[in-house]
Amino acid sequence: MPKTSQPHLSLPDFRLKITPKEADKAAELIRSPERYLTLYTEFKNIPGMIGVVTSANDTRNKGNFPTLGGARIRTISELISPAFITSIDNSTKRAAAQKLISLFRKSKEQLAKLEIKQQLDLLALAKQAAERESRFLAASMSEKYVTLAAGQAGIADEAIFLPGEREESIGLGGKSVLIAENLNFFQKGHEGFSTGQQRENLFKQHGQHTAAYFKKTKIRHTTAEDMRVTPEDLNQVASAVKKAGYPDLVACQTIAAGGTGNPSLATAEGVVAGIEALLDSDKNPYADKELAIGIQGLGNVGSGVAKNLIKDFASGKIFCKKLLLYLTDIDKGRAESLQKELLTDMQQSGINKDSVKFVIIYPANPKDPVPHEFISRPMDIFAPCAVPEILSKKVLAELNLRCRYICGAANNPWELDNLGVANLDTIKAYFKKNVNVSPFPMTNLGGIFHLEIGRAALAAGRPLDEAFQNRAGQLTRKTVYYLLTKMYAMSKKTKKPMEILYTDWVNHMAACMFKAKGAESLSLA
Repeated sequence: MPKTSQPHLSLPDFRLKITPKEADKAAELIRSPERYLTLYTEFKNIPGMIGVVTSANDTRNKGNFPTLGGARIRTISELISPAFITSIDNSTKRAAAQKLISLFRKSKEQLAKLEIKQQLDLLALAKQAAERESRFLAASMSEKYVTLAAGQAGIADEAIFLPGEREESIGLGGKSVLIAENLNFFQKGHEGFSTGQQRENLFKQHGQHTAAYFKKTKIRHTTAEDMRVTPEDLNQVASAVKKAGYPDLVACQTIAAGGTGNPSLATAEGVVAGIEALLDSDKNPYADKELAIGIQGLGNVGSGVAKNLIKDFASGKIFCKKLLLYLTDIDKGRAESLQKELLTDMQQSGINKDSVKFVIIYPANPKDPVPHEFISRPMDIFAPCAVPEILSKKVLAELNLRCRYICGAANNPWELDNLGVANLDTIKAYFKKNVNVSPFPMTNLGGIFHLEIGRAALAAGRPLDEAFQNRAGQLTRKTVYYLLTKMYAMSKKTKKPMEILYTDWVNHMAACMFKAKGAESLSLA
């Protein structure tokens, strides 16, 4: 059976002396689209599903680090977003893309209602957008892994880590994007909703694709859980990968199937720890007044953020007189279900019903990445937990003047150019309006932390029980709080946006990681 496992890794020394040239080289290695290898596979005989694209950091000459990244399902309409269309550098092609996606949306997002040429052009655009998203999210995952390893190295109390936990958290990034025609495949009651067999077939084909990616590139890329993909789905992926002869290229399967389970709750814990780090750093400015937090996206992570905020309000970690949560999601049922759960949590925690209020906001236009009717509400903190590339100057103009912090779980929250670089003027514009945006690879690293310490537990024979889940959450909180407290203090001292400081910091840390590994990657060849 072919081997895919990597040699044992140890935590690098992040105090190494790094030259500016080495830091610049490290930045190119973890961010440049040319440093990511991409493979596209078309799905066969699965109604409503188009294909899957995977991108991962080419680690073959960079210490042979393993790569990991979730698999997410995105619709054609979501992929061909305003940010993607803006990134098209030819004005004629940009106008044609806008016209085509508008026609598709007017056709209720059904390819069959378009002419054959229009279908082919639209699918080509969707594939291009999926490749772009997978590369950029893979780069974000690389930043996240560097951040996690550096954060653990920086925590002085080594005794809090069990054997193997810190050493497992070393790697670089990848991402898989599964392209769906629309959401009918996932919503009961719609014609074309997937049967259990169709869904199994979908993820077995993704497993075959994952094995093919390793066979073609020789990059040890592990696929995991992300948007609209569950641990149960990953069981099917693992089955197909194992059948192909590569048994260890899947993570986050169900615990019953030998995996580490859903990492979303740990991600949510990290976001809340980030919020608390910002508030504590500013000496709890809402102690005697209402604190309003807007959460966009109420999936596993967004709902977990809301539930943790309620829990921490009850315990006094979120220190304010009253808590107001603005909640928005394109799925009305999910928002209403969460509200019921939160009310139950309040009763069980003994919270006075007048102390916490919820406002559910339904987008007038579900295709709007950041609904005006949500972002214009008087919130103190905006927590994006859904789609990427939402922080633009347009959103800043609509953001309520009361907002002082942005801290969430969405990957790549800034609009990006064709090289995956956020616009510096946009970053500075948020800072100039006194909106402090946390570096998202810091605040949403809980998912990979959960996974990696879960792997360490499995290797050591420790159970993945409730105690493990609590431990994963607490370690995530400690790491995020430690990192963001330092980054925010540096931002105040230098009067520079955290995003700019973070970029320089993570470049330095990545160079340390490569240099400690003795990889040839830092040579300028």
